[in-house]
Amino acid sequence: SMLAIPLIEKSLEITEARFGKDNLQVAATLDTMGNVYAGAGRPEEAKNILQRAIKIRTQQLGAHHPLVANTKFSLAAII
Repeated sequence: SMLAIPLIEKSLEITEARFGKDNLQVAATLDTMGNVYAGAGRPEEAKNILQRAIKIRTQQLGAHHPLVANTKFSLAAII
């Protein structure tokens, strides 16, 4: 998991540059990134990352969308 962190950070940087900071592709990357951080034993960072993904997905898809629920489930697993 520790080896994945630099790769997912680079992926986020590229995705934000290509699509903008509030794009659903960015939210998908953040969702993955939050889970990677949680798996690496970095729950505070994971929490912040997943909360950002939830915010983007809620704004773009609405609060009741399955992807919002999925990210909330990931967040609940680390709180």
